[in-house]
Amino acid sequence: MMPGRVMSPVFSVRDVAVRGLRGGVALWWFLARIVIPISLGAAAISALGWLGVAAGWVAPLMKIWGLPGEAALPLLTGGLLSLYGAIGIMSALDLTARQINVLAILLLVSHNLIVETTVQKKSGMRVWEMLTVRLVTASVLGWMIAAWFPGDAKAVATVASHVAAATGYWPASKEWSAVVADFVHRLPGVGRTVAIMSAVVFAVAMGQEWARLPRGAAVLGRLASPVLAVTGLPKRSAFLVAAGIVFGLMYGSAFLFEEARAGRISRSELFRVNVFLGTTHAWIEDTLIFVAIGASAWWILGLRLVVCLPAVRFWGYLHDRLVETRARAES
Repeated sequence: MMPGRVMSPVFSVRDVAVRGLRGGVALWWFLARIVIPISLGAAAISALGWLGVAAGWVAPLMKIWGLPGEAALPLLTGGLLSLYGAIGIMSALDLTARQINVLAILLLVSHNLIVETTVQKKSGMRVWEMLTVRLVTASVLGWMIAAWFPGDAKAVATVASHVAAATGYWPASKEWSAVVADFVHRLPGVGRTVAIMSAVVFAVAMGQEWARLPRGAAVLGRLASPVLAVTGLPKRSAFLVAAGIVFGLMYGSAFLFEEARAGRISRSELFRVNVFLGTTHAWIEDTLIFVAIGASAWWILGLRLVVCLPAVRFWGYLHDRLVETRARAES
């Protein structure tokens, strides 16, 4: 060995697998304590029909983005619960191409907020910060597509009662036996979520251990370098960025929690990575499910990347200035 040169530790495939399994168990438990109770609560809310009531209240706000009133139901369903529930409702509505793309971009940036914001809170973020970033960014993107998307801009005329028709029932008209049956019917969906989460967590845990090796870090750094350059994120966040792009916010933030707890990432970097994960995660899967119902990948992914990647610097700048202002006020 040459004098003054420090050799990097060498790990075998078995070492990486063992370390990944150990980390996977801890992170699975971290996510399970959040996802399972919230998913069960969401199933109960859906079974009771409360989303239909809420959608009726906010339906008039949909005209901000040129959407019909009944668009409130998929927007609330996807925003609070999952994209797949929103997709199912959107498929049953009479929407123009512009309205489909507006709804898609709104939901891509601000979906599953209950679970995902809870996970981000566990990683050290304030709930109001993450909700502000995601809702403001989603609103701006929705306005941009509503204004620029080519074709007919005319919205479908609706009334709030259409929301009730879209839900199929209001809580007052549903017997408790039917509510229980609906809740039980939704339980396999919760089970599928947990099963998928388990598989992804352990796969990503292995990848994280590999990414900590010199060779893995170099490969990921090269692949993620365009995103890191635009967003201003540090090179050591390459794996978190890659996990968010491929698997989604929940898994990226779960590993971000571990990095923050170990002191491997600063508060400013923590905020910026969470902004990235919140606004531009799951590029492939989330985009394709909307393309399947008529959305344009060029608009919902292209515009999202053009706006959201540089926006990481913008939100990071505002956050740092706010922190400095608070520090001066307290000193």
